Amino acid sequence: MNNIQPLVAVFMISYNQQDFVIEALDSVLNQNTKFDFRIFLSDDASTDDTEKVIDSYMENHPKSI
Repeated sequence: MNNIQPLVAVFMISYNQQDFVIEALDSVLNQNTKFDFRIFLSDDASTDDTEKVIDSYMENHPKSI
């Protein structure tokens, strides 16, 4: 029996969510887990500043890489 930890993938889709996308990302990243997980965030060509908000978050968040 191998002891490989499970990997959970969290898929998030965003469209014009500049005011809420950080809260959504933080809610996932703040979960207390004993397994690895990856977040896949897709922005569906938002017309507001969602992309800028996400880019800034990724640049300044230690868990985002």
